[in-house]
Amino acid sequence: MAIDPIRMETGKRTEPIFTVDKVLEMVLSIVYAGVWVMLLVWFWKSGKNDISAYEVTALKLILPIATVVVAALIGLSPKWGYFRWLMVLFFAFMYFLSSYLTLDLFDILKTHAIVVPDWHRLIPGAVWAAVGMAVGTVGRYLIRYFLKKEKDND
Repeated sequence: MAIDPIRMETGKRTEPIFTVDKVLEMVLSIVYAGVWVMLLVWFWKSGKNDISAYEVTALKLILPIATVVVAALIGLSPKWGYFRWLMVLFFAFMYFLSSYLTLDLFDILKTHAIVVPDWHRLIPGAVWAAVGMAVGTVGRYLIRYFLKKEKDND
């Protein structure tokens, strides 16, 4: 009897281990984490030479766009439930960390002084994530509405 790594046997039925939703969740997590890590690497490799360009490009353009897109895709998925709104806090914390682990840490290493974290940097990440979640949630409800409307017309 061959074992299928994609399926898991539970009782009499065979259920897939990897569904499209699970793969999409993994891909979203990997993509966002990849963008986040690449921005940190970019800063420490070359961005610290031009801090204002890094701040505008990474913290005001790339990371907010990635946050909105990933949050919107999470908002589209019905599998996340109310947990999706807790993800707003996750995105806010990641945005805060991206700033703290680059700009603030650079100041700490340069001046040898403790820099108190600016907790107000949580706000932009939360706002961008909430916008993405709202777009995704509205999109999910619109898709559901039009599918129901189409089903009723048949």
